[in-house]
Amino acid sequence: MYASNCFYRDIATAGSARWFEDIDMKPARLMKIAALSASALLLTGGGVVASIPALRHIAVALAHDPASLSPVPGDPRVRFEEGAENCAFGVAALLPRAVAVVEAAHGRPFRHDVNVGVFASPESYASSNGLGASKPSGVSFLGRVTLSPTLCGPDRDRMGAVLTHELSHAHLQGWLSPLAFARLPSWFNEGLAVIVSDGGGAEGVSEQAAREAIADGYAIAIANEGSLFNLTAVNFVKEPPHGSFFETRLSVYRLAYREAAMFVAWLRRRDAAAFADFLQRIEEGEPFAATFEEKFGAGPRRSWEAFVSDLGDRAD
Repeated sequence: MYASNCFYRDIATAGSARWFEDIDMKPARLMKIAALSASALLLTGGGVVASIPALRHIAVALAHDPASLSPVPGDPRVRFEEGAENCAFGVAALLPRAVAVVEAAHGRPFRHDVNVGVFASPESYASSNGLGASKPSGVSFLGRVTLSPTLCGPDRDRMGAVLTHELSHAHLQGWLSPLAFARLPSWFNEGLAVIVSDGGGAEGVSEQAAREAIADGYAIAIANEGSLFNLTAVNFVKEPPHGSFFETRLSVYRLAYREAAMFVAWLRRRDAAAFADFLQRIEEGEPFAATFEEKFGAGPRRSWEAFVSDLGDRAD
C-alpha cells in the first residue's frame, strides 16, 4: 500500500454525520457493511471512538466498488470513471506484465480475478479506496486496486510501478483473511511491494542515502506483527530531523520504504529458497514471527541487526 502509493495515507480523523447519505442502500451491501463494521469493532476491543473514522471510509468504499464502473473493452479487469478512459487504456496495456511480475515474485497465481479502478476525480477516488484520502497514488483495499487521477497526469511515468506495487498487496489480500493481512508487519508488506515493483514507492531515495540514514540512527522500527490501527506506515525508531535531506513527509515515507525494501531484498539474497517458502507459508496464513524465525534462523529484530551489521561491513 503505497503511503503516497498506499502512499502516505492520511486517514481523516473526523467526518460528517451525513456520510451515510453517500451509500447505496442495497440490502446486500448493507449486510456487508454491517458485518465488516462489527468485526472491526470486535477486533479493536470496542474502541468505537478510534474506529469510527476508519469504519466510515471502509463503509463508503464498499458502496463505491470500482466493479460498478465502465470496463475497458477487451479487459474488464480494468474499470474507469468517466473522463479517465485514456488512462484506463494505459493501465490495461501495463496490466498483463504487472500481473506476471507479481505472480512470479509471490510464487503463485492471484487467488481471485484482478480488479483495478481508474479515477478521473480525487473525490471519487477517495470514496473508493477505503482511506477517504486522495493523496495516495494508489491503494489496495480488500484485494482491489484503486489508482489516483495523478497517474493520468503529472505522475503518469510512475503508473507501472504503482500498479505493480499495489498488485503485490492485492495478491496478499487475496490469499489472506483481512485480519491475517492486518497482522503482517508494514515493513515487510511495503518492502516486498517495493522490490516486486522495482522501486515503486521508494522513488527518489537511493540505497546509499538509506544506508547513510541508517548509520545516522534513522532506522525503521522492526515490529513482529502489524496493527489494525496502522496498516500502511513504516515507522522509524527515530524520525529524521527537519532540515535534513528527508525533511518532507513524502521523502521520509520513501526513505522508510527504501530501508524496508533493502531489508527484504537482503533476506531474499541470503537464502532465496527459504524466502520463497516463507512467502508461500505466510500466504497460507501461518504466523509471521514464528515462521520468520524458523526459516531465517532468527527473529525479525535480530535479523535486522545482522542486516545493519552487513551494511557496515560493506561500507568498510
